[in-house]
Amino acid sequence: MIKKTFLISLLFLTKTLSANAGNLNYSAELTLLSDSAVTIEAADIGTNLESNSDTAVAFMLGAEYQINKQLSVSYEFYNESYQDLSENDTQYHSLNASFDRNIGPLDFFLNTSHMDMSLDGDDFLVMDLIIPSLSYYFDSGIYLNLSHTWIDKSFDAFSDFDAKNNASGITAYYFFADSKAFVSLNYTQGEENANSDNNDYDEDTTTVTFQYPVNISDNKSKFNISYSARQRDYDKVTDIVNVKSREERDRLKIYLDTELNDRWALRATYDFKDRNSNLAASTYESHYFGFRVTYNN
Repeated sequence: MIKKTFLISLLFLTKTLSANAGNLNYSAELTLLSDSAVTIEAADIGTNLESNSDTAVAFMLGAEYQINKQLSVSYEFYNESYQDLSENDTQYHSLNASFDRNIGPLDFFLNTSHMDMSLDGDDFLVMDLIIPSLSYYFDSGIYLNLSHTWIDKSFDAFSDFDAKNNASGITAYYFFADSKAFVSLNYTQGEENANSDNNDYDEDTTTVTFQYPVNISDNKSKFNISYSARQRDYDKVTDIVNVKSREERDRLKIYLDTELNDRWALRATYDFKDRNSNLAASTYESHYFGFRVTYNN
């Protein structure tokens, strides 16, 4: 699956690069990171993988082609390699399309994505995403966004986790300081229906975010801090001694972005997660530190 998608993605990228260069944007990122609990959270099967501290190097290459004022397509390649826990090495290719249109005072945005992920060199996960959203900006500085996310997951070796996920969210932003700073509040409610009843869950997440511009020397920077509380209930689980039936996760994330110039930027990140579950193996804290360098044309 990865090889097939790579060939399709390469063909797409070749055609994109041959298009009008004025409509083409590309980017590259290099991240050095340290994680105290290395897991593949997107798969939510952390108990099947090693959860130990390790360092890694990650890089991303992306290209986006603006077809017109409303429609764009993009390709992204990501690779993450760990120093010791190579069984967690992750790679993915994704193809994306976005559509943006004003409908009266509303802004309608639609994003679709297809992603192939490998783990330690083996096919691992295929995901398809569709995310429509509606936004409205009030003169008072309040920006309201309504969105729905549909995800279809298909695992190569963990078919019990194959699932369809639906989540609806509402986010309210309040902009101030000449719209350079904001406070936001998000509430998202979702559910996942998997092949195995033990992996079905309902989920509620609340997130509060604060962002403010800062000056570091002569460079433009912004400071961002967010806190989120997530609760999952696996209400179909009957064996609560051996199977996960609930999980609460608190998350604190802080990052500082600095623009060196129009093309180069830096980001320093700290990400703390505290998980609490009925299973000891799923109850732990994690500390993530990352330093990222980004280039945009």
